[in-house]
Amino acid sequence: MARQRSPDRNKAYEIFKEHNGDITNRKIAELLSTSEKTVNEKTVGGWKSKDGWMDR
Repeated sequence: MARQRSPDRNKAYEIFKEHNGDITNRKIAELLSTSEKTVNEKTVGGWKSKDGWMDR
């Protein structure tokens, strides 16, 4: 059974759309990170590539 998709992945795409793609992976990661969890900019880059954010 596949692992459940991270809700942060959808939030990251929404942030990307709000900024019309003019935001760095690092900034998206900073916006998603909290004291309980850290989101890595490489993770955001992977989501961006695998989900084809630039093509949407």
